[in-house]
Amino acid sequence: MELLDFIAHWIGKKILRAVSAGRFTGELGYQSGFAEVIGGVVLLSPLVALVAWKILS
Repeated sequence: MELLDFIAHWIGKKILRAVSAGRFTGELGYQSGFAEVIGGVVLLSPLVALVAWKILS
Protein backbone atom coordinates (compact mmCIF):
# COMPACT_ATOMS: atom_id res chain seq x y z
CA MET A 1 0.00 0.00 0.00
CA GLU A 2 2.84 2.40 0.67
CA LEU A 3 3.96 2.19 -2.92
CA LEU A 4 0.49 3.18 -4.16
CA ASP A 5 0.41 6.07 -1.69
CA PHE A 6 3.81 7.22 -2.89
CA ILE A 7 2.83 7.01 -6.56
CA ALA A 8 -0.50 8.77 -5.95
CA HIS A 9 1.25 11.54 -4.00
CA TRP A 10 3.92 11.93 -6.68
CA ILE A 11 1.37 12.13 -9.53
CA GLY A 12 -0.88 14.51 -7.60
CA LYS A 13 2.05 16.74 -6.72
CA LYS A 14 3.16 16.91 -10.36
CA ILE A 15 -0.35 17.76 -11.57
CA LEU A 16 -1.01 20.38 -8.91
CA ARG A 17 2.42 21.93 -9.43
CA ALA A 18 1.70 22.23 -13.17
CA VAL A 19 -1.72 23.78 -12.54
CA SER A 20 -0.42 26.27 -9.96
CA ALA A 21 2.58 27.40 -12.06
CA GLY A 22 5.13 25.77 -9.74
CA ARG A 23 3.91 27.24 -6.44
CA PHE A 24 2.48 23.99 -5.07
CA THR A 25 4.90 21.98 -2.93
CA GLY A 26 2.61 19.27 -1.54
CA GLU A 27 4.79 18.59 1.48
CA LEU A 28 2.94 20.16 4.42
CA GLY A 29 -0.43 19.59 6.05
CA TYR A 30 -3.48 19.45 3.84
CA GLN A 31 -1.35 19.82 0.70
CA SER A 32 0.01 16.31 1.11
CA GLY A 33 -3.46 14.82 1.46
CA PHE A 34 -4.81 16.87 -1.42
CA ALA A 35 -1.97 15.69 -3.65
CA GLU A 36 -2.75 12.07 -2.72
CA VAL A 37 -6.45 12.54 -3.47
CA ILE A 38 -5.72 14.03 -6.90
CA GLY A 39 -3.18 11.30 -7.65
CA GLY A 40 -5.60 8.61 -6.51
CA VAL A 41 -8.30 9.95 -8.81
CA VAL A 42 -5.85 9.92 -11.71
CA LEU A 43 -4.79 6.35 -10.91
CA LEU A 44 -8.39 5.09 -10.63
CA SER A 45 -9.85 6.89 -13.65
CA PRO A 46 -8.76 4.27 -16.25
CA LEU A 47 -10.34 1.51 -14.17
CA VAL A 48 -13.58 3.45 -13.79
CA ALA A 49 -13.64 4.17 -17.53
CA LEU A 50 -13.10 0.48 -18.33
CA VAL A 51 -15.91 -0.63 -16.02
CA ALA A 52 -18.28 2.00 -17.45
CA TRP A 53 -17.38 0.99 -20.99
CA LYS A 54 -18.04 -2.69 -20.21
CA ILE A 55 -21.36 -1.89 -18.55
CA LEU A 56 -22.56 0.34 -21.39
CA SER A 57 -21.48 -1.92 -24.24
